[in-house]
Amino acid sequence: MRRTPKPRATNRFQADLDAQAALANTRKLDDIDIAEFDAVFYPGGHGPLWDLAESATSVRLIEAALAANKPVATVCHAPACSAM
Repeated sequence: MRRTPKPRATNRFQADLDAQAALANTRKLDDIDIAEFDAVFYPGGHGPLWDLAESATSVRLIEAALAANKPVATVCHAPACSAM
């Protein structure tokens, strides 16, 4: 069986100790204070579509950003987060 090589970006990420530490210590949405941020950006993909679209915490975060006149941007599948 032939093994498919990993993309260069995957190898670079796996070799980046700072990136690995950031991923291992990702904050939960429940712990986010919108006052600490200038904007909200939700990338596309299935994570926002399935994990955040029905999340009351996510909705509160978006609403707090909008109430504070901070930009909220969504891409691809992420607009589903604002459909709740």
